[in-house]
Amino acid sequence: TYDCKNCGAGIDVQPDNLLTICAYCGMVHPSKDIGDVPVHIVPSRSKQEIVTAVHNRMACDSDMKRKKYTIESVEGVYVPLYVNHVRVDGRWRGYREETQNKKTVQIWKGETICQAGDFPVPARKHAHEFGLGPLGKAIFERECRPVPFRDIHWESAALPVLAVDLSEPECDWKVADDLLDMLGDQVLEQHDLTAITEFTAVPQIQSRFILLCPLWTVIYVCKGGSYRVAVEGGQPAVLAAMEPVFLHQRLFRFISAFALTVSTGLIWYVGWWLLFLGDSDDSGKAGLAVMAAMIGAMLLAWKMAGKMVSSVNIEGIAEKKPRKKAWLKRWMS
Repeated sequence: TYDCKNCGAGIDVQPDNLLTICAYCGMVHPSKDIGDVPVHIVPSRSKQEIVTAVHNRMACDSDMKRKKYTIESVEGVYVPLYVNHVRVDGRWRGYREETQNKKTVQIWKGETICQAGDFPVPARKHAHEFGLGPLGKAIFERECRPVPFRDIHWESAALPVLAVDLSEPECDWKVADDLLDMLGDQVLEQHDLTAITEFTAVPQIQSRFILLCPLWTVIYVCKGGSYRVAVEGGQPAVLAAMEPVFLHQRLFRFISAFALTVSTGLIWYVGWWLLFLGDSDDSGKAGLAVMAAMIGAMLLAWKMAGKMVSSVNIEGIAEKKPRKKAWLKRWMS
């Protein structure tokens, strides 16, 4: 515990916290490990605007728009991200298998890699355990413009700031690991490759800043149960929402599970008829098709049965999918 250098308020700091912001005046207190890393922020909207965004989402939802609910609490925090400006140079080589004249051939292809842009990494070691990693990246993928922390009026955007406990060397390692994995997956998808046989890429981190993203949690009560809604506070927009499972949804899942179970039996009966009473020349192919259809129906029935006993639906509302051709997003000029 120490006093703020600006306003003198008491500040409690965890031993592994690398960045502390005074909750009263917004004074930034960085540790010596990240003292030269700039801090930017996506200023949060007001609490009332967050509540309005939740009401608008409920009004557009087919299951919730006619249901009565009450909002119990609205809490917001800033989730810290390292936004790294990275340049990647390298090359890859791989092949795609195609069938030509009843033969499987390999079509080889290779290109160089030369890309640059901004790549986010959660600034907390255990962010993914609490779901902050995916939500932080969802915020990053939205069209939000960060501003330097010194240019905002803290009183208009004050929220608690989650601790930054990921050091810069650990951030470098995560950039190299996560970015190269994502780049390899994108190469496979864009070029429709069967496999990559050569992949050489070297990421170079040219600069970085810490970005504080506003994330609000709204808890509401409906049908006697408590449910949560995650809201990105910059625009604001609902990222994900928990909803109760209503009676008509349970009936639909029960009927679907029952119908799929019956379908499994019918598929088995048709398969038995084809195997033993049909043309023996095609019995092998028919048997494989029947087995595949039975397994698919059984898996769908199991999935529906699992949903039938669930009491909560979780819906992703506004998460924007990244563009296939742009793996890095340029935020800062």
